[in-house]
Amino acid sequence: MTSSSADAQVSAAAASGSDANFQGSTPNTLNWVRTRCCGGKSYSFFCPVCCSPLGIPPGVQVPSIQLPLDVEVILKDGRQKSTAIHAAVLAREHVTVHGFDDQALPHFDAATTVIAYPSENALSWDELEDVEQVRTLVLLCCPWRQPAKLLALPQLQGIRHVKIRTTPGASTFWRVPAHDHGHLSTVEALVCLLREYEAHAQVSKGAYSKADGSRFDDLLFFFRIIEGTIRDRLGQEGELPWEASFREKRRAMFIQKARVGAREAGVMSYRYGRPKE
Repeated sequence: MTSSSADAQVSAAAASGSDANFQGSTPNTLNWVRTRCCGGKSYSFFCPVCCSPLGIPPGVQVPSIQLPLDVEVILKDGRQKSTAIHAAVLAREHVTVHGFDDQALPHFDAATTVIAYPSENALSWDELEDVEQVRTLVLLCCPWRQPAKLLALPQLQGIRHVKIRTTPGASTFWRVPAHDHGHLSTVEALVCLLREYEAHAQVSKGAYSKADGSRFDDLLFFFRIIEGTIRDRLGQEGELPWEASFREKRRAMFIQKARVGAREAGVMSYRYGRPKE
């Protein structure tokens, strides 16, 4: 995840913990057909605008997933970059995507809504009071260092924050955060939160059961396809972007770039003085 990525701090590792690894095999990455959809644009796997699967190969079944909570995504970046769109495609009845500047952004009920964000006051599900009253989970999806702009929205004031209690041992997300370790993509974070919600609240709606949290791994269907495509392209010799060595190189590059920028800003200030406020 780069600084221009659409996956937000919501997907940060908000608490330390042991492995809670994602399960399931990688879906077939072959024979998907790039297809035109909204606006006449061509997309692979799904349309990020109408959230419909595209170019499905014969014999491949795209999951349709039921969730125990409604998920409201507030997006401040490109739809094609955001893994939250994966959830909107796979759980259409439960996931709604709103733009940051969306005039129709709803006002949420603070008693029944929580925001997925690891703030200082955030609680895990087992620390949260009245979990059984929660009906809506809000995901903030934005560049890594811009969640404050979303949290400042009037519609989100006074709403409790929830965090992941036990983060997975490793992520295979292909975008590298610029500043620290332990981050997940938005859809990976959603899977973790839903697992922990169901395990703690023991909510029983329809066919749900406490022991069946692994079914949320189907939300990673497109994530695994893209991961597999990257593996196929790089082959056996390539360095995968989620490997530790690659991530460290990228972080070093980001740090060096920031240092150069700060040094150049200092030189300009020395030569021309600070700008008037």
